[in-house]
Amino acid sequence: MPEAEWETDANGIVRGALYHDFSIVGFRFEEDESVSISIRGYSGESGLIRLEQPTELCIESFYNGAILSEIYVWRVEEVPQLDPAIRDSGWNALLDSRYRRGDMKRFAADIVRKNPGFHLVVLSCSYGGTIAVVCRRVVFES
Repeated sequence: MPEAEWETDANGIVRGALYHDFSIVGFRFEEDESVSISIRGYSGESGLIRLEQPTELCIESFYNGAILSEIYVWRVEEVPQLDPAIRDSGWNALLDSRYRRGDMKRFAADIVRKNPGFHLVVLSCSYGGTIAVVCRRVVFES
C-alpha cells in the first residue's frame, strides 16, 4: 500500500489520511520495531497505521468492532497539558489507567526527556476504546 500524505490541524487531529469511521480489524506487534493497526472502511477500502519504534503503549477498553473517530498526533514536547476532565485525551489517554493523577505530570515529563522528537499518537474510537502510543514515526498507508 502506498504511504498517504497527512498533516495535523491546530488541535493535533490528523487530516489527509483516510480513517474516520473505519473499523480496526487487526493488530501486529513487532517487538520494539513497530505496531501496525489494520483498518477497513464501510465500503471495504483498507488501510494501515504503522507506529514505528514504539516506547509506550496503552490500549484502554478496546472492543472488537472498534470504529475510529479521530486520530491525534503531537510531538511529545507539544502535547497539550493534562486535563483531568478529558480522560481519553493527550497524556491522559496514555497514563490515566497506569498512574495516580498526581504522578502523571512527572511520568509525562520522563517520557519527553527519554524520547525527544518522538510522537504521542491517540486513536480515539467512537465505539471501542482508546489506543495511545509514543513512537518515533507515524505512517498511514492506503
